[in-house]
Amino acid sequence: MRKGIVFFSFIITSIGITNGENTPTIHYLFSHGLADSHKQAFRYAESPQKQKPYIIKQPLITFDYPDVSTSIFRINRFKTSLAQDNEIACLAYHYFSQICHEPSVLVGVSRGASALVNFMGLYNPDTVCALILESPFDAIESIVNRLAHETKFGCLPGAKKYGLNLISFIFCQYKPNGMRPIDLAAKVKKDLPILIICSLQDSVVPAWSSINLYTALRETGHHNTYLLILPEGKHAKLINHRFGYLYQQITHAFYCKHGLPHDAFLAELGTPLLSKLCQPDNHSLYPFYPEYALPKQWRPQSATLMGKNEHLKKVKECYQNRRKNSSKKA
Repeated sequence: MRKGIVFFSFIITSIGITNGENTPTIHYLFSHGLADSHKQAFRYAESPQKQKPYIIKQPLITFDYPDVSTSIFRINRFKTSLAQDNEIACLAYHYFSQICHEPSVLVGVSRGASALVNFMGLYNPDTVCALILESPFDAIESIVNRLAHETKFGCLPGAKKYGLNLISFIFCQYKPNGMRPIDLAAKVKKDLPILIICSLQDSVVPAWSSINLYTALRETGHHNTYLLILPEGKHAKLINHRFGYLYQQITHAFYCKHGLPHDAFLAELGTPLLSKLCQPDNHSLYPFYPEYALPKQWRPQSATLMGKNEHLKKVKECYQNRRKNSSKKA
C-alpha cells in the first residue's frame, strides 16, 4: 500500500479555450471519486477521439485525495473521510495554490462532487464560475438508509446509527457528526451555476440522494441549479454510457447559458432538454423516491408515476434525436 499520498497534482497546460471575445479563459479542476485517482479526470476531458463525449477542456488541474492507494482495494481506508475534513483540506490546498486567481469550473464525481459542495459552502471563492456534480450524495445517511432497506435491516431499531458507526469504522476519518453537503448547500453563493447529474441505475449513490441536494439548493435561492436524471448508467461511468452524449450536450448547453466556453453545436442540441427538463419542481420529483426516503413535506394525498415516465420518455427521445442530428456535424 502506498503511504504518504497527501498532495499530488497533475496539471495539463495549453492555450486557453475561448468561444468569442466575451468568453473568458477557464481553468478546470477535477475532484475524483472514491477508489479512483486523478486519472479519472481524463474520462471527462476532450481527447483526439472524435466520438468520445467530453465536458472538460484545457487547462485542467487534477489531483489525488489522501486515500488514493495502489492496493487491491485502491483505497487507504485510514485516510478516507468521505468529503470531510482532510479531503476538504486537500482540495483547498490545490485550489488556492494553483488556480484561485483564475476563472474556473469545478467538476466532481461522487465523493469528489460532494467534497466540492462542502468546499464551496466553506470558502465560496469568487473566481469559481460553475460546478458540475455527477452523483453527489447529500449525506452518508442516505446511502446507509438505502443499504439498510435493501438488506431488510431498515426495520431494526437503531439501524441508521449502527450503519453510520460501521461506515466510520471502515473509513477511519469519517465523522458521523461531521460536515455534510446537505447542511452546507445553503451557504454556497446563490448565483453560482450548478449542474447535477445522476442515474436511476446508480447502485452506490441513490438518485434521490442527489435530488435531495438539488432541492436543498433550489429551496435556498440557488435558481441557477439544474438537475439531469438519466434513466440508465452505472456509478461514476455516466459519461461513458449510451446517454453520455446527452450528458455532454446538456453540459455544453449549461456552459453556453452561463457564458462559459462550449461547443456551439453540442450546446444547440442540449438546450431544449436543459430548458424543459433540468429544473423540475418538487412535485415532479416525487416519483423518483422510494417511500422510505420521501421527504415528509412532499407526501401528497395521491400520486402517480406519470411525471417519472414522461421525464424518461423525453430523455430517450432526445437521445434518439441526438443520434440523428450528430451525423450532421460529421
